[in-house]
Amino acid sequence: MSDRDRRSTTGGGVSMNGVDVLREMFGRVGPALSSAIQDLDGDALTARVDGEANTLAWLAWHVGREQDAQVAAAVGRDQVWTAQGFSARFALPFDDAAIGYGQSSTEVGQVRASAALLAEYLDAVQDETADVLDELTDGDLYRVVDADWDPPVTLGVRLVSVVEDALQHAGQAGYLRGLIDRGSVDDGAVATD
Repeated sequence: MSDRDRRSTTGGGVSMNGVDVLREMFGRVGPALSSAIQDLDGDALTARVDGEANTLAWLAWHVGREQDAQVAAAVGRDQVWTAQGFSARFALPFDDAAIGYGQSSTEVGQVRASAALLAEYLDAVQDETADVLDELTDGDLYRVVDADWDPPVTLGVRLVSVVEDALQHAGQAGYLRGLIDRGSVDDGAVATD
């Protein structure tokens, strides 16, 4: 446990509120995904454990898109994807509104980008999310952002939902990276011994 973690958990003069917890959680997403894609070429980034599985490229892109789109919508900001020109740079065959939700296996395979571009987008989304969180107070977390649900969804609930999904996908990416590093994924299928 780091000194910072120890201070946070032992009451060493540092207190945490809800926004602090969200900042800490979101701050773990980008580094986890960047680590999973670091130094991989296009073949490794698009390798699959079977014909229907997600790729590392898709996982990193999807997490960035979902976090970008949902955080921007919840607080009324522009998405990094379009505002900073990432849509044009990725040049994917999807509408700019696509975030990966419900995509087919074929569409998953169409996400092709370098590890550097994926990491740059994730970093930009992380920076934007950090800026959003820096402007929030705990009281803001109770603001309803989606009244179409029963009960209505608050900003806090939406942010927890986004970061929970992002961390699940980051775990999937880490697992897939481990399989790739061990040579268990070859030409898009699980290698058998």
